[in-house]
Amino acid sequence: MLKSINIQNIALIEALSLDFGRGLNVLSGETGAGKSILIDAVNLVLGERADRELIRRGTDRASVEAYFSCDDVRVREALNEIGIEADDEVVLSRELTASGRNIARINGTLVNNAALKAVSTLLIDIHGQHQHQSIFDPKAHIGLLDAYCGEDLLSPKLEYARAMGELKAIAQEQAQLGGDVGERERKKDMLRFAIDEITGENIVKGEEEQLEKDQMLMANAERISYALEEAYGALYGVDDTPGAIELLGAASKAMVQISDYGEEYGTAAEELNSLYYQAEASVELVRQLKYNFYFDPAALEATERRLADLQRIKRKYGGSIDAVLEYLSQCEEELYQLEHSEELLNALIIRENIAIRTAYDAAVR
Repeated sequence: MLKSINIQNIALIEALSLDFGRGLNVLSGETGAGKSILIDAVNLVLGERADRELIRRGTDRASVEAYFSCDDVRVREALNEIGIEADDEVVLSRELTASGRNIARINGTLVNNAALKAVSTLLIDIHGQHQHQSIFDPKAHIGLLDAYCGEDLLSPKLEYARAMGELKAIAQEQAQLGGDVGERERKKDMLRFAIDEITGENIVKGEEEQLEKDQMLMANAERISYALEEAYGALYGVDDTPGAIELLGAASKAMVQISDYGEEYGTAAEELNSLYYQAEASVELVRQLKYNFYFDPAALEATERRLADLQRIKRKYGGSIDAVLEYLSQCEEELYQLEHSEELLNALIIRENIAIRTAYDAAVR
């Protein structure tokens, strides 16, 4: 039942909200009063052709919103099919812009015009111009009969639909497992080759990232070694040239000698002494880094070779290591199904018989 309708900027109507009561509602008025405009607005929200001429002059958009109360099983099914939660109230809306945009919603969810029309034809019939007269559409006759039967038919109908969906899925699985024997053997050979090639690389998650870090480190070995030597020499000194530690020690001793002559001298002496000990700790850190750093050209070559192997396998079986491992899992699953096709086909036959029986029982209830 149409409960109310809100109209904005349709033809001569700037804004109109109209509520309908139960039973017969009559709209009367002189010719030109706008009765046909109301019908045009209803047709628009039901999914009929959107004509920009309907937009009120001086505005750039028009909209219609219609509220229906509904407990029709067919409507609930239609809403569920397009992913909209069914409720006791259905709200259809349509917005039309001067630029040609056409926006349709059901219960606030954006839908295409085909979905809007599919639901609206179950909500209302407009008699007189042969629009929305679902009784004349042979495709609607079964739905009308189902609606007449009411809730008693809904449970077996849904059970039947689920069983038929199961049968369709079973048929697809049977098609994948069946087919030409030679083709299945070729497929198994291809899968085994891919599985052997991928598993032969012994890929470990996170390995590529670590290899890239190692490669970058070894590729810059000369620069790193030079920088460590420079830092160590600057801190500890080279040959007869004093380093930062020696210079800081000398500066600290000099300031200590005059620290009694003023508070600021004492503060400077303390800060220099602190810097001296920090520098000693730093030189020890640099010394450890310097003597622990080791570059092996063979290790760099092995790392680059391993990265090249991983890159090759990625190009062949996926854009990333994760994609390659996912593809491996799919191949192993498919190979298992092909190698155990007879067992799986027997299991599918059992499922098929159960689904057929379920569909039959639902159909004869």
